[in-house]
This record gives sequence, C-alpha cells and structure tokens, in this order.
Amino acid sequence: MKPSEELFLLIDSMSKSEKGYFIKYCSKFISGRDTGYLKLFNAVAVQTPKGKYDEEKIKSKHKGEKFVRNISVYKNYLYDLILNSLREYGRKKSVTGKHLFAV
Repeated sequence: MKPSEELFLLIDSMSKSEKGYFIKYCSKFISGRDTGYLKLFNAVAVQTPKGKYDEEKIKSKHKGEKFVRNISVYKNYLYDLILNSLREYGRKKSVTGKHLFAV
C-alpha cells in the first residue's frame, strides 16, 4: 500500500470528534507557523466521502502552496501527527486518562 493511501485510509477512519480533536491538537504545534499540514489534512478529508484519494486534484487545487512542493514530506509528517493526536485523544477519553488529566 502506498503511503498516500495509508494517509487517506487513516483520515477516512477517523470519527468527526477525532478530526475535531486533531485540528485542536495540531494548533498547539503549528500556530503562527506553516499551516500546510492542516491544509493537506482538510484536502484529504474532503475526498474521504468520495472514497478515492486524488493527489493530482489536491496539487492542482493548491498550486503554489508550500506543502505541494514537498508533499511527500508533509504527508509523512501529517501521518505521524495524526497518530500522535489519536493516542492523546484515546488517553484523555480513557478512565485512567481522565483521572491523570483531572488536575
């Protein structure tokens, strides 16, 4: 499976609340800096209901954006960032996590 397909399937498998949490989680790391990760995330998320990943469509729609020039780097980092946010989301949702974070 191509990394692009894995990123697409990961985003497609996320619930609405997980996607919302990711956007909030991501803002901690990229505020005031490069927002290409969020743009790429949103571009892929828009394609998920259609069931097909179309990287060329993303590249043409976001032509001139920094993330398009280095899309493979952005996809890899975005994939890791999503996994980290899902771990954090799961930790906060668990009973143990609620106890640990209720300070």
